[in-house]
Amino acid sequence: MTAKRWDVRGEWHKPLAGIDKIKLTLAHAQYHHDELHDGKFYVSPGESAGIVERLAKEAARLKGTPESIFNSKGSNARIEVHHRPTNNWQGLFGAQYTALRGKAELTPRSGFPAGALASWRRRLLPDHTDRRFSLFGLEQFRYKNLTLEAGARWEKQSLPVHYDKQLLSLDAVVRDSANNKPHAAPDLRPRKENALSYSGTLLWDITPANRLSFTASHNERIPAPMELYYHGKHFTTNSYEFGNSQLKKERSNNFELGWKHDSEKWDAKLSVYQNRFRNYIHGENIRKIGNIHTRRYIQSQARFNGIEGEVGYHFSPEHKITLFGDLVRGKLFGLPDVRGREMFRDTNPKSDDEDYDPYDDPDYPWCYDEEGLEQFCPPESLGVQTIARPNRNAPRVPPARLGLRWEKSFRDNWSASLEYTRVFAQNKVSDSYFIREKTSDEKESDEKEGISGRDLTTEPISEDKSRGYHLLNAGLAYKKRIGGADYRLSLDVYNLLNQKVYVHHSHLPYVPRPGRNVVFGVNVSF
Repeated sequence: MTAKRWDVRGEWHKPLAGIDKIKLTLAHAQYHHDELHDGKFYVSPGESAGIVERLAKEAARLKGTPESIFNSKGSNARIEVHHRPTNNWQGLFGAQYTALRGKAELTPRSGFPAGALASWRRRLLPDHTDRRFSLFGLEQFRYKNLTLEAGARWEKQSLPVHYDKQLLSLDAVVRDSANNKPHAAPDLRPRKENALSYSGTLLWDITPANRLSFTASHNERIPAPMELYYHGKHFTTNSYEFGNSQLKKERSNNFELGWKHDSEKWDAKLSVYQNRFRNYIHGENIRKIGNIHTRRYIQSQARFNGIEGEVGYHFSPEHKITLFGDLVRGKLFGLPDVRGREMFRDTNPKSDDEDYDPYDDPDYPWCYDEEGLEQFCPPESLGVQTIARPNRNAPRVPPARLGLRWEKSFRDNWSASLEYTRVFAQNKVSDSYFIREKTSDEKESDEKEGISGRDLTTEPISEDKSRGYHLLNAGLAYKKRIGGADYRLSLDVYNLLNQKVYVHHSHLPYVPRPGRNVVFGVNVSF
C-alpha cells in the first residue's frame, strides 16, 4: 500500500466586524494498494488430473504477484466562515467541493488474446469520478439557561463512469443476440442526485450542574460507488460483493434524549436514542461457504434503539473511578419480495392407472371450445410466485458492554489507569435467505399437485453468534515540560488476561484481535 497526501490550511482572524475567522482547507491525496495471489487454486469435484495439474502450475507461478489492484486520487476544498454577531449568537457557514476518481481491477491471466491485455482487465469497480459539492451551516443561540442549535447541509453529487465506448462498440440500437430483437442502448449518462440533511438541538441547563438535551435530525446519504458498482471478490472482507446500481439515497430520522451532570464529586452522562431509516443500505448475505460470504447491497426499512452512559466519582481531583456501558438493538423490516415465474395448476384429473383413458370415463370433467367440442381444460393461473422475506435483526450489531475505569495521578508528572470491560455475547444475529431454483427432487411434490412454475425456494443463512469476553487494559504515563517542548512517555498493556477477542461488528468476526500486547509511546509537542 502507498498513500500520499498534501494539505494546505489557513485561517484569517477578525477580517471583518462580527466575523471571528475564515478557515480554508485544501487537500490532495493519492492511494494505491494491491492484493497478492496466495498461491492457492480451486477445482470442482471430479475435475480431470490434467486440469488440476495445469491449475497448480498456474497458481505456483502467480503466487506473490498482484491479483487485485485498487487506485484512487482526489482533491478536497473547504471554506468555513465563523461568525459571532452578538454575545449570545455564534455559528459558521461554508462550502465544500470534493472530486475523487477511483477504480479497482483484476490483473490479466494467461489465455488472454495477444495485445489485448489492457482491454481484457476484469473491472471490480469501474473507473469513475465521484464529484460532490455541498453548502452547510451551523448556528447556536443562547438565551438565559437555554441553548438552541440548528444545522443543515445540502449536497449535490455527479458520478460519471468513464466507459471505454470504443471497446463497448455501442450503436444507437443494440440487438439482443438471444432473440435478435432490438433494444435501446444502455444509459451511460452520469448519475446525479441531491441530498439534504438538517438537525436541531435544545439544551436546557436546569441547574449549574445538570443539563438536559434533545436532538432531532433528518439525514440523507447518497450511495457510495462501492455500493453501486462493485462486482467481484473483496479480500478485505473475505467475500464476493455485488453492488446495486438501483439503490436510492438513504434517509433517516433520528432522535436523542440526553442528561449530563457535572459537580465536584460526581459526573454523569446518559443518553437514549432511536434511528429510523428508509432505504437503509446494507450488504445482505446471499451465500455462505465456511467463512467466505457472497453479499449484495440491498435496501429496506430499519430501526435502531440504543442507550449509553457513564457515571464517575472523584475521590479527589487526582483520583477518579468511572462506570460505563452501552446497548444497541437493530431491526430490518419491509425487505423487498422476490418474484419468480407465473405459476399454474393443471385442472385435468390424473390417474395412476396406466390403462386409464379419460375418453372412456363418462364422469371426466371436460371443457368445451366455442363449437362445443370436448377439450382438456386449460391450466389455472396461480399468479406469480412471490417469496416474502421476513423481518430480521440488523447485521453486525455490536453486543452490550459494561465496564469500570480507574484513573489516578501521582504528584505532578505520573498517571496510571486500569480499565475492565465485560463485552457480552451477541446472540441476536441476522438471518438472511438464499433464493435458489428447486432441484428436480424438490419439484416432485409440486408435480404431484399438478403445479408448475413454483421453481424458487429459500435456504436460511445465519450470521455467526459471538462469545462474550473480559477485556482488561492498564496504562502508565509520565509527562514533563523541558524548555519549550512538552513530552509524554507512556506504557500501555492491552488484553492483560490474554482473552480471545472476536469483534462481532467486524466484517471478519472470526479473526481474533491481538492477545496480550504492550505498546510504548513517546509524544513530543512544541
